[in-house]
Amino acid sequence: MNDQRYSMAARCPRCEHRAILTVAAANRLVSASRQRLESFPCPVRHGWHVRYPGIENGGKGPRRGWR
Repeated sequence: MNDQRYSMAARCPRCEHRAILTVAAANRLVSASRQRLESFPCPVRHGWHVRYPGIENGGKGPRRGWR
């Protein structure tokens, strides 16, 4: 993702169509979210993905800003 917008990134066909990112792009998103997002390597080696554990883990994580 060379300075592309997240919504324009290619999607992973194996990981719930998450955006395929470089590690640097994933880290920038995590930083910009104030660590609300977390990055993880694609299990089928397509790159890196980000997720919001407060929503994606059944609501067990922090949900700051959501009502």
